[in-house]
Amino acid sequence: MRDNLIASLDGNRLQAFHNLEILDVTNNLLQKLPELKDLTNLKQVRLDGNLIEKVETLAFSNNPKLQLISLQNNNIVQIARNSFDSLDQLLVLLLSNNSIQSIERGMLDGMKNLQQLNLRNNSLTTVDENTFSSLRHLTTLDLAYNNLKKIGKKTFLHQEKLFWLDLSNNQLSSFEEGTFDTKIANILLDGNNLICDESFDWFVRYLVTNRVRTFLPFQPEISCAGPEKYAGVRSWVGELPEN
Repeated sequence: MRDNLIASLDGNRLQAFHNLEILDVTNNLLQKLPELKDLTNLKQVRLDGNLIEKVETLAFSNNPKLQLISLQNNNIVQIARNSFDSLDQLLVLLLSNNSIQSIERGMLDGMKNLQQLNLRNNSLTTVDENTFSSLRHLTTLDLAYNNLKKIGKKTFLHQEKLFWLDLSNNQLSSFEEGTFDTKIANILLDGNNLICDESFDWFVRYLVTNRVRTFLPFQPEISCAGPEKYAGVRSWVGELPEN
């Protein structure tokens, strides 16, 4: 049903396909999520490129076998706190290119086995320290192209399996000491205004000790935005210029 002009989808009619495993309604005109009740065998839902503005409470509660939900390129502003409850088998949640302003505490708790979360290009300004606390199997987290100004110290405390963290193109200037404890192989930082004062030293040591990659081959090398004496200095090298 992808690439049509579908503006609404009758959930009652979908019930006839009780063995349906993949629902793809990409690139249509849906303004709200279709009701997916009684589709207990559904494994993938793809609703990219529609006009959806909200994810309602318990939107996927009748689909316990879901492994992938993709809602990219919509107009989503609001996600109800219990939208993703009881999704123990969900591995991938894609929410990039929307207008999501916040992720409330507990909103992601129903997806304890989630491995990939994409929130790229939204309107997030902050991330609560407990936002990802239940996602202990998370390996890939994309927060690029938001308006993040601060990352809480305990935000990634429980993400021991995290391998890829994209924080590029935000408004981050520093990280509180201890924000990154366990090794994360890739922390992409391009497009932030990093302030490399004395409080930044611990982060430089963390990057060097763990050989963390901070930019991709096609991106410019990460450098300090300030203070003035460090402006333009590569921020991931082992030591900054002496005073």
